Amino acid sequence: RAAVQQELVENEAKDGIIRGTTSWISQGLKLQEEQLQLGAHVRKLGRKITPEDANKLEDRRRLLQGRIDTYEKLLLDAPKAVLDKYEVLSKDQLQARTFVIDPKVVGQRNLNLPWFWHMDVGKTGDASQYMIDFYRVQWLRCKARRDRWQEEYIRVLTEMQAFVLYCQHHARQWKARQERSDQLGELGHTSYAAGRVAMWTDMGEEAKTFFEQVVSPGDMDIAFNGREPVVYPDVYRSLL
Repeated sequence: RAAVQQELVENEAKDGIIRGTTSWISQGLKLQEEQLQLGAHVRKLGRKITPEDANKLEDRRRLLQGRIDTYEKLLLDAPKAVLDKYEVLSKDQLQARTFVIDPKVVGQRNLNLPWFWHMDVGKTGDASQYMIDFYRVQWLRCKARRDRWQEEYIRVLTEMQAFVLYCQHHARQWKARQERSDQLGELGHTSYAAGRVAMWTDMGEEAKTFFEQVVSPGDMDIAFNGREPVVYPDVYRSLL
């Protein structure tokens, strides 16, 4: 651990990282190590412990908790650049998942890499070919996901337009039947057709009103006014 910390200190001075970041990370790792040691000590004592051991264990726990509280206060006072770079690390992000390295695993299309995989990509000059290929594969996965949701976005807007046009089409058909029945003097048929015209017209207008409440004006222009959707270009400037 000392060798790793020394390497981090050297990188901190070389890469212009905020001074003290390495020490801050080292304190967190040391606290985590002490928590693991305390847990191992509790398991070693077993269920039957003497009052003296229980008191020593409680003193040790309180001391460690006090150091953790102090560390959390330091975390709140950390520079904004540090807080922006180092996000909260959750327990599920530390699980080993084969989808990261095995492209044949199914059910991974909506899974994302934890935030620490995206730190300093391309800034290390000695990256192995494996890591270069790894990041490129992840980029291709993200691009495929982006393309899929772009297609889904266009499809949803098209379905919105299709439903309104469907209602308008039936309204026109029943309007023609109403006029034909009126010319023939069929009052019952005319009344029934008029009701159908009103029904299909109201359905189309209500659907369009609802769409206006849940999508942006720009999306409404794309769906109903023929505006071209924005398609983001495929920009890939590799740093590897």
